Amino acid sequence: MARTADVEYKMRMTQELKDKIKASADQYNRSMNADIIARLEESFNTPSFEQQNINKEQLEHITNLAGTAYLLTLRSKIANMSEKEAYDTIIRIMNEAAHGFNALDKKPLLDK
Repeated sequence: MARTADVEYKMRMTQELKDKIKASADQYNRSMNADIIARLEESFNTPSFEQQNINKEQLEHITNLAGTAYLLTLRSKIANMSEKEAYDTIIRIMNEAAHGFNALDKKPLLDK
């Protein structure tokens, strides 16, 4: 990506984020600056959730598909665990899900 920048902008980021950008830049064989610019440009080209006009039924279908995929993956992992590990994992996931649902109750994803 050889082009002249019109504006220079200095920014701060965590070391963890910088490491991720460096790894991505290396993977795509470009500078960190070019990687950041490519990612920013892509984020403006990708329609946001609101711009995609996803209705409530479509969202429910997508959620169900994601849940099914997650459960299939989880089932295969649990099959290789001891009974106690499987139990602890299921309890942890149920608690995380309950916490997530409580957060969703406070702020709905879609207007009703």
